[in-house]
Amino acid sequence: MKKNSLRYRGRFAPSPTGELHLGSLVCALASYIEAKQNKGVWLIRIEDIDKERCRDHFATTIINKLLEYGLESDEPVVYQSKRLNIYYDAIEQLKIKNLLYPCVCNRENRKKYRNIDCPCLVNPIKHTNQCAWRLLTNNEACSFNEVNHRHSKILSKEDRINITRRDGLISYDLAVCVDDATQNITHIVRGEDLFNHTFVQRFIQESLRYHKPIYRHLPLVLDDNGEKLSKQNLAKPIDVSFDCLTLALTHLGIYKPQIYYGSTIQSSIQNIIKSTLIYKLNEFD
Repeated sequence: MKKNSLRYRGRFAPSPTGELHLGSLVCALASYIEAKQNKGVWLIRIEDIDKERCRDHFATTIINKLLEYGLESDEPVVYQSKRLNIYYDAIEQLKIKNLLYPCVCNRENRKKYRNIDCPCLVNPIKHTNQCAWRLLTNNEACSFNEVNHRHSKILSKEDRINITRRDGLISYDLAVCVDDATQNITHIVRGEDLFNHTFVQRFIQESLRYHKPIYRHLPLVLDDNGEKLSKQNLAKPIDVSFDCLTLALTHLGIYKPQIYYGSTIQSSIQNIIKSTLIYKLNEFD
């Protein structure tokens, strides 16, 4: 992608494993405000590839809650569960490039071989239905742009993640790269818990010759015990209220958000988009 060759395209991509909580609202608001201040497109993508944990009714609830906040996708909502063939095509491309290898190691064995080649690579095995496909990295230098900063890392053996699990489930890292590329996403706003994932994702992007988004990793919203708010930790669902909006905007560092408030939550968010430039960006990677 040439610099400034694509219109700004952002996205919010929740997993429907529970209802929308404050941490999710923070990411949704930040990505929406940034997209709209840059006169761009904002999309919702439902990352429901893990059918064991994801539920359709949570996807519906999340989308409806975002609509109540005035956060509406500019294009039809995309569901990962309906895009499996696209992911399998990308996996085949990685195989052709010899960037995947079959592996039968369980999680415990993977920890044991964290810093050395696992036996499945030393003595290559044939792929069976009981195998995972793992990413083959060999000390590649990898970097990405975090808004106006560049982060670099040498990929190690620890970064040889599963692209497909032994049960056939496709990894988040592969699916998100394919989705961002096919949707022409130029900027990604998400939690800092995904910061380290970005290096492996950049390796996948470069291997598949995808364009390179710019990232913004936000500080996490923590609970009273200092743990990340998450659906897995039974984070409390949010309601649609000025109280929740204030908490989210305060976490984003928007000073005295109440000065922007109008008669409705939706009009208040529009006032913020027009009044503050803290998310204004002008540069692509």
